[in-house]
Amino acid sequence: MLNYKTSFRTPSITLFCIFLISLLFVKSKLNAQTCFGLLSSSETIIYDTLLLPVYSENKLVSGVELRNIILVPGHTKWVKKLADKNCVSPKIEDCLVWCLENIPSVSKTYFIVTDTATIKNFTYKTIYIIRGIINEGQKIKRQVLCDHEINDTLLSELRQLLENQGYEISKTKKSKVLAALIEFQKDQKLVYGYFEPISIELLKKLKK
Repeated sequence: MLNYKTSFRTPSITLFCIFLISLLFVKSKLNAQTCFGLLSSSETIIYDTLLLPVYSENKLVSGVELRNIILVPGHTKWVKKLADKNCVSPKIEDCLVWCLENIPSVSKTYFIVTDTATIKNFTYKTIYIIRGIINEGQKIKRQVLCDHEINDTLLSELRQLLENQGYEISKTKKSKVLAALIEFQKDQKLVYGYFEPISIELLKKLKK
């Protein structure tokens, strides 16, 4: 009789253990999941930096060279222009057309020290070089929070952080918090449209 009970319970315990292990495995896989979404971009300038020894005097001497650096490359840009100066439509939009305009490059000449061992009359300057521009509304694939990560605790925290920055939220609902977060993302010139880790980390670091 004792052996019967023992043989009856053992499979039950085994099955229960397998169930717990499976549950933990699924939870682990869920927590390790990475989610992505298509977010919209604000107009963002992408630039490189150069740290150069700039001579303190505007003249060429031994160990100094004149270097012309393009800070903004030439590019084209769509702009709205007046199609006809005699347009009399009450709506100004009726008088405008989109035109592709050529924007010339912008450069600056620097006196760069090439022999810093001999010449000491210089200062290091950071020079910003625009590499390109991401136009507003362009879709960018970015990592976003997965649905299971967006819980009540996170929403309450984000609501408080956003309100500290001056964004009003009527209710701690996902849609309300997201709407305020998107406004924050736009104001900070970040990609916007969802709960995105980088913007959330920035929000946490900011102080009123």
